[in-house]
Amino acid sequence: MLYGNNGNYLILKETNIPVPPPPTPQCIKLYSECGLKGEITETCSNISDIKSVPAGITLGKYKEVRLFLQPKCSGTSYKMDKGAGCFTDIKLTEPIRSLYIMYDEQPPKGCIWIYSDYCLTGEKAEVCSSITDLSVINFSNKISSIKFGPEITNIRAYTDKNHRGSSSYYYGERLSLSTTMDKNIESIKFNC
Repeated sequence: MLYGNNGNYLILKETNIPVPPPPTPQCIKLYSECGLKGEITETCSNISDIKSVPAGITLGKYKEVRLFLQPKCSGTSYKMDKGAGCFTDIKLTEPIRSLYIMYDEQPPKGCIWIYSDYCLTGEKAEVCSSITDLSVINFSNKISSIKFGPEITNIRAYTDKNHRGSSSYYYGERLSLSTTMDKNIESIKFNC
C-alpha cells in the first residue's frame, strides 16, 4: 500500500491504456443467397452492370442506395435506406442489374461533372461554363452520365462542336443518357 498526502491512500491510475481505433466503416455488400449468405461482392462505388444476381444487401456506411432493374442505372429503381437479408422478403422479385449510392458529394457551385460511364462512374471531368469543343478536355463523344452542382438549372448538350447538331436539354443529374446522346456529345451550353 502506498501512503502519502497526510496519511491518505494514493491511488495510481494507469493512463497509457491503448484505445483501439474505431472500426473502419463498411462498404455495401451484395450477397448471392438470402439470409446474407453465399458469395459476397463488396463495393464502395456505383455499379453500372451487376454481373451476378444478388439476393440480399447490407448498406455499410451508406445511408441510401438506388437499385435498378436494368443495367446502366436505367429503368425502374428502388430506393433503400436499410439493408435487406432477402430481396424477395421486401417484394423485390426481379433481378437487380445496377446500383447507385446516394452521395452527398456534388460539383462546385455553377459546375457539372461529366462521366465516361453510366451511374456516375468512369473518367470524370468538371465543366463550369459552356464549352464549344469537348475534345479540348479530352471528353468529345465520351459522356454517359452527368451530375449537376448548385445553381445549375439545366444544360443543353449537342452532338456537334460549336453548339450545333442534334441537342437535348438536361435538368438535373442523369445516371444514363438516351441512346441518341450517349457517347455522342461534342459541345455543352449552360442555361443557368
